[in-house]
Amino acid sequence: MQDINEAKVLLSRAISYQIEGFEGKARVTSRLAVAAALQTLYTEWKLALPQGSALDLIKSASSCSGLPYDQQQLLQHFTQKVGENYHLPEEMDLLADAQMFIQWVNFQLNGAKES
Repeated sequence: MQDINEAKVLLSRAISYQIEGFEGKARVTSRLAVAAALQTLYTEWKLALPQGSALDLIKSASSCSGLPYDQQQLLQHFTQKVGENYHLPEEMDLLADAQMFIQWVNFQLNGAKES
């Protein structure tokens, strides 16, 4: 069973930041959570990790043919730039997207054994 606890811990931290009103920190930490999940997935699938930042990894994965199209689309949300008031479009919820992606990765790695 592959461990994605780092991603889960980061996601919990992102949720805490959002609750405390630190929206920017919440978005950054949700990206880090997704990158941690991707690192675990790439390691398990024996894929080379792209060099660079968490954002570079997410950008690369968002066009990875090994991922389903819906997951690629989800990852593209994490590459969006914020507007001049530091806001994303209202329909985007990076924390919910991070949670969905981490759950998907967990299922890929562990099946229905763990949630």
